[in-house]
Amino acid sequence: MKTTFNLKHLFGAFLFASAIFLIPACSADEDPKEEPKQEQVEEGHTLLEERDAFWKEWNDKCAPSTTKTDSSIFKTNGQDYTAFKENFAEVWQEMIDLYQTPEDGEKWLPGIIESGGTYPIPVHASSGQKLYKIVAAGRDIQSPSAYYMTKMQLEQLNLHPAELEQTLGLPLQSCAGEYWIYSITSLVDNNIYFQSTIASTEQYAATTPNVIYRTPGGGVQSLLINNMDQLKWKKADTPDEKYIPDELPKIEE
Repeated sequence: MKTTFNLKHLFGAFLFASAIFLIPACSADEDPKEEPKQEQVEEGHTLLEERDAFWKEWNDKCAPSTTKTDSSIFKTNGQDYTAFKENFAEVWQEMIDLYQTPEDGEKWLPGIIESGGTYPIPVHASSGQKLYKIVAAGRDIQSPSAYYMTKMQLEQLNLHPAELEQTLGLPLQSCAGEYWIYSITSLVDNNIYFQSTIASTEQYAATTPNVIYRTPGGGVQSLLINNMDQLKWKKADTPDEKYIPDELPKIEE
């Protein structure tokens, strides 16, 4: 199912043109040498500058502004909320119960379900267990955004830095040259949260719907619905790590 969001109302939530690098050939009697990372980017620019420029170009094309005429449309090709509510009533109820009111649940839970390529399953954190969120440099995690990841999920992303944004299905406004990684710690045992696979996405400016930014998704997202509950979770005030992926982004064509 395709679900459409205007990014002004997109809540939270957990990307790239292929870069082709020319590597000098080695003669048969030469030992091949690894090319420095700096030589993979345009001469005179750092990798961070190249990454920032890359995302600025895509934002200009598909998310040019927040005005009504140039609003950016973000679609997740995820699961159907009504079908989930009907066929997985017990899990649905567990998720709804984590909101302050049922009305809040009915307002925000559909977007969480529809962000997943699979239906969410319940998982439990033990006291002291940490989960993580990646945000653009300069931002924090003090909002109620439910999208986090486990340490294992974070390590898997680090193995393929050029595909980070694509795997996470990030909207363009969340993409950056540098990221800050924050942790959130469970304060109790048997602390329930949920996991699903991230759905593929599409994004385009309302005025140019034929220019589309796509992500395949495929990563695993950990959904902490009640992350603002200070009796259950403690959010880090400062980032655990400041991270610049050491490759230029690779985008699904």
